[in-house]
Amino acid sequence: MNRNTKLTGIAVLIVVILGGWYLAKGEPADTGPIKIGFIGPLTGDAASIGESTRNAVVMAIDEVNAEGGRQYEVIYEDGKCAGPASASAAQKLIHVDKVEFIIGGICSGETLGAAPIAEAAGVVLLSPVSSSPDITNAGDFVFRVFASDATSGSKMAETTWKRGHKNVAVISEQTDYSQALRKVFEERFKELGGTIVISEGYPSSAKDFRSQLAKIKATNPDAIYLVPQTPASGEVLLAQVKESGITTPLFSNELVTTESFLTSGVSEGILFAEVNFDKESPEASMFLKKFAGRFGDINANTPPVYVASTYDAVHLLTDLIEEHGTNPKRVRDALYKVSDRPGAAGPLLIDENGDAVREYVLKQIQGGEIVPITN
Repeated sequence: MNRNTKLTGIAVLIVVILGGWYLAKGEPADTGPIKIGFIGPLTGDAASIGESTRNAVVMAIDEVNAEGGRQYEVIYEDGKCAGPASASAAQKLIHVDKVEFIIGGICSGETLGAAPIAEAAGVVLLSPVSSSPDITNAGDFVFRVFASDATSGSKMAETTWKRGHKNVAVISEQTDYSQALRKVFEERFKELGGTIVISEGYPSSAKDFRSQLAKIKATNPDAIYLVPQTPASGEVLLAQVKESGITTPLFSNELVTTESFLTSGVSEGILFAEVNFDKESPEASMFLKKFAGRFGDINANTPPVYVASTYDAVHLLTDLIEEHGTNPKRVRDALYKVSDRPGAAGPLLIDENGDAVREYVLKQIQGGEIVPITN
């Protein structure tokens, strides 16, 4: 065998070995950037939340890329806090941009709109903050790092009942998130023996709630459960509750805790449940300091836990890609095994349904401050 023949044989052997290695990992020998999609409400009433969570993605990706190695590129799409827009965004990201991983949606409707498309394509969909109970069974490739509202709704129903309120009125925004939370609350409250005296819904575009509030006031409820999703509608709703002279005890969700609500005073006295978030933990305080240094304070209409959770989602996804490669099935399998992972939003455990297991805690707005309560 001459020298050229030997060199040719060695070259072929190297190609075979490398090819087998990449086939074993289930991915091509690609050194270009890894594309990740993002779906969030970049326009509309929830755009403030979309902007803040997008900034969390930008910061996390910049940190990962600064470490060297194969780079990441994020393609941002506007889900408009709605299922149809999110479905269109998912179609583009998957079939045009060829992404195999998506961070989103932010709103529950976005996640539910994108879920069947991602599931059919075998693309990992990782939501940072969507909490609708319907997401639990949305697909094997659908995950979230935020707790389901099944826990929040039940906790609020039980708290309302324990405080002696037997006849409750409900008013909720007509979105996937708010309606799922309303349903859980109402079902659990009825199981306990309570009565829902009236349940009113309103579109996100609503600016006048006086007719609904008049009907609620006429039923003379023991308490009122309010479920806004978008800060714009929620703040107007609460302002009109105050203007109507309603003094009935109020219960709600974490949307009433944003700086805008606290400053205006419209959420004063409201009792609510939110995912336990310790701003003083080392991970959270470091994240909030870095975020403020780059983007300024978190938007007044965005709960800080949403932004921290989005930041955690990006680092989780990129860590798993680094460890298991870009094969979505391998990353999917690894997501089911996430347990006691530290993060800015708190320790993370993902259960067999792809849901984050996090504790909801009770709090109340007192004197413009968020105060923990025990029962």
